[in-house]
Amino acid sequence: MIPLAATFILAMAVSLLVSGVPVNADAAQLTAEMRINIGGADFTDSEGNLFVADKLYTAGDFGYKGRCCLSDSTSEEIDGTTDDLLYQTMQGNGVFTYRFDVPEGGDYEITMYFVEPYGHGNGGQRIFDVVIEDVVALDDYDITVAAGGKLTAVTETVISNVSDGRLDVDFVIDVLRAPLVSAISVVPVSQNRVELVEAHIEAFNAGDADALNIGDNVLFSAWPFVSP
Repeated sequence: MIPLAATFILAMAVSLLVSGVPVNADAAQLTAEMRINIGGADFTDSEGNLFVADKLYTAGDFGYKGRCCLSDSTSEEIDGTTDDLLYQTMQGNGVFTYRFDVPEGGDYEITMYFVEPYGHGNGGQRIFDVVIEDVVALDDYDITVAAGGKLTAVTETVISNVSDGRLDVDFVIDVLRAPLVSAISVVPVSQNRVELVEAHIEAFNAGDADALNIGDNVLFSAWPFVSP
């Protein structure tokens, strides 16, 4: 059987379909992943993703806008994750923004990482909104309720379309206490589909003959693969 890399290139060349959506190997999109460890230093998570240290936004890059926030941290163990260090630092304020300059327009998947370090664990103590590209993405968001308790990791993922080259994620106090966030990642939707396809191809190369199908969608037609 041909190597995974060769199979992947071949598959991409015929514009794979995942859930009926074309996946194109656009070089810009494949390098557009942005991850930031808010309030913390560089950190590589358990999946090998690098979250860069918190930083001020500059044109062509990403980070917080202006005079952002009040740093906070906890040394307590975080439930629901093996990436405790990613959640143990955070930033908060009444209103603050993280901006990401993206290489091209299109749909982006924004994942926000939260933990509530304070309170009695029953919720109702920190309620805020998250506005992405002027659209309310999380309304009256309560970290404790979403996570099922305090000191418990929770992520929220939103897909947003960017047309002006800049993705703004705004955190806005709503009912009670300042918003808190521990990390943000921004990944082109097409890149996530590429990663899904790659995982299926890897399974196929490992001997799973059905790995090229997702429901009724065929990732690519049968090719006369010949072992080298």
